[in-house]
Amino acid sequence: MDIEAAVQSLVDRAEVIDVLTRYATSIDRRRWDDFAACLADTVEISMPVTGGSVAMSRDELVGLAGRIYAQLAATQHISANHQVTIAGDDATAVSTLNATHYLGADVTGGSLQREIGYYEWRLIRSGGWRIDRMHMTITWVEGNTARFREIQATAEMPTADEE
Repeated sequence: MDIEAAVQSLVDRAEVIDVLTRYATSIDRRRWDDFAACLADTVEISMPVTGGSVAMSRDELVGLAGRIYAQLAATQHISANHQVTIAGDDATAVSTLNATHYLGADVTGGSLQREIGYYEWRLIRSGGWRIDRMHMTITWVEGNTARFREIQATAEMPTADEE
């Protein structure tokens, strides 16, 4: 690999990690324009609560995130240990998931809910790197998961069997 290709590889890797970190921090800061800037026009999401892959437009996903996180007093999402692979204008990455949700002071069942696991990402280069697929694997949870699932349901979280 020549020096220009090596530098471009490092730049691409740094830009991908920035997008994944911005995805997490924009949720916590409720900065929905920043969140939207991380996403491709259509994003395929897969997480335990969706029961498989669900395709959503950028606007649908931003709206869903806004509805979910408006119901939480505070959150902290940590995306770390990024393993990034670049192949031209496509990238894949794996990162750890550590999501803590503060549900409020006087919530029946407890005020915290936490999910630990990892993300598998696919990004495309389209005016910058954009997430077009996110797969979440949760390896363990603690806290008031029942209340968190209620919040997701009231926000109209889509499921794979609705498609």
